[in-house]
Amino acid sequence: MSRLRGDIIDLGDGAQFLATVHPSSLLRLKDESDKREAWRGFLADLRKIARWIEKDARALG
Repeated sequence: MSRLRGDIIDLGDGAQFLATVHPSSLLRLKDESDKREAWRGFLADLRKIARWIEKDARALG
């Protein structure tokens, strides 16, 4: 799954998804450096999802 993280995957039936980590996994990280890096990656995934949604909304509007 980590290989697919951050990629928008077309499921072939018009549906798509973006793989990311489960937010609870971020809370369990003990090392502060690892935690910061993981949060940055997660936030990047959320930003990508937001841009994707905005693009689709403009296409529909």
